[in-house]
Amino acid sequence: MSSVPDYLKKENDNNRLTILAVDTATSTCSVALADPSGTIAELNYFGKQTHAKHLATMVDRLLAQADITLAAVAAFAVDAGPGTFTGLRIGMAAVKGLAAATHKPAVGVSSLDALANQVTGESGQICCMLDARRGEVYAARYTVRDSVVAKLTREEVLAPQSAVAALDGPCLYIGSGAVVYRDLIADQAGKNARFVEEDENHIRAASIARLGLQKLTAGDPGHALELVPNYIRRSDAEYNKMR
Repeated sequence: MSSVPDYLKKENDNNRLTILAVDTATSTCSVALADPSGTIAELNYFGKQTHAKHLATMVDRLLAQADITLAAVAAFAVDAGPGTFTGLRIGMAAVKGLAAATHKPAVGVSSLDALANQVTGESGQICCMLDARRGEVYAARYTVRDSVVAKLTREEVLAPQSAVAALDGPCLYIGSGAVVYRDLIADQAGKNARFVEEDENHIRAASIARLGLQKLTAGDPGHALELVPNYIRRSDAEYNKMR
């Protein structure tokens, strides 16, 4: 990892770059604190209530658990999608508000990239899938070698059958889409299909934080006002209007 940029150094005692990350892109809600040495603390919520009911409380609990004040946080990161439209807007609005209130930088991270970086202990091909409903998934393909993740394809929304058909050879499937369409994937890919454990299919804010740190230390200016969700496709309202 490269050295911490000057615009971040001046905000932190002892040049400690602490980042607060938020993920609300899917049915789970996750918040985490991390610095270049690793994850400091993380909280995850797996209930069915809207993330807006819990996110602010979770951030307060996270800071208290880590004994860190909001003023000591150097930057923010948020899952920018793809994911549920409402979920993405909740997380994006929260992080933009925190960044504006503290005058700190904020960066967006791909939810599919986050999933891929949760299995760096693996080796070989990975297909990250999120359930996009309407019989489709948000998907992208990666490889992992010596704990280094490389992205092979662009992110797109497509039928799960098409995502599997594009793959050749053994592949590890991860994400909510892999859970929903597990039987279809297993039938189509046969013995080439492998799956992570059930709880590993959830996006972790710790992964968002790690990738956010990488972007910031690589020189991303972290302009919070420029953050926008990556929906990939039109909303249901837009589809209905077109009809």
